[in-house]
Amino acid sequence: MSKQDRAAQNMGVGLVKGANGFDLGWQDRLADERKRCSEIMAKAAPPAEMVAAPVAPARGTMVLQPNLVVMPGGTRKRDGAHWRAAGPLEVMVEQARMRHEAKGREDEDFTAPFSPSQIAVSEDYRTLVERYEAGLCKVSRFEAGRSGSDGQGSAIDTYIQEARWLDELRRRIGDGVTMQVRRHLDRDNARRAIPVRVLVDMVLVQGLTLSDLLRLHGWAKKTDHLRMLRGELGAALDRMCGYRDA
Repeated sequence: MSKQDRAAQNMGVGLVKGANGFDLGWQDRLADERKRCSEIMAKAAPPAEMVAAPVAPARGTMVLQPNLVVMPGGTRKRDGAHWRAAGPLEVMVEQARMRHEAKGREDEDFTAPFSPSQIAVSEDYRTLVERYEAGLCKVSRFEAGRSGSDGQGSAIDTYIQEARWLDELRRRIGDGVTMQVRRHLDRDNARRAIPVRVLVDMVLVQGLTLSDLLRLHGWAKKTDHLRMLRGELGAALDRMCGYRDA
């Protein structure tokens, strides 16, 4: 096997030989790989306000967060900004924006798939889940060696309050199911129904994409399926914000 063949095999290229034995498939694969790398570098590039920051693809998608200072009288003033890791919904919004721009459309015509309030409650939910799961051991230590100090008591009180709020958010999510399985049609395949709570947790906490969710439950990646999941996720986020279903 030639060096070219071995390199192509390592890249997962299915070799197609011409009449002279020359590979006809590696050029297309190389072009696709260059495009993929360019997209990764574009996502990793800092915004103009943070141009001094290094390009780091492993860091993931980042967003620019304004620094707000409370002035006398309660007014808020923007004082610079900082760069932070984007949450799952912010990544989805950025991907939708890039698809919109790739089609040559104007920025004014772009409609984000998720609203700022939905993104905010999703970040609160993810933080609560992470704190609650990490806090079980901490609370056990507090209870085992509790000395009655205010610091320990307030920590446990905060944990209990956050646990109650997390329970309330989960109650608002509900126990509904999306992507229902029709038993007479799905008897012999691997498709499974997707509970809305599973949809919320896998996307907001585990950071999986809607495509990942479909694949893990045996569903094909189709536009209708993605649209249905996105709609169910948006409805759950609205309930978490306190909005009632119509």
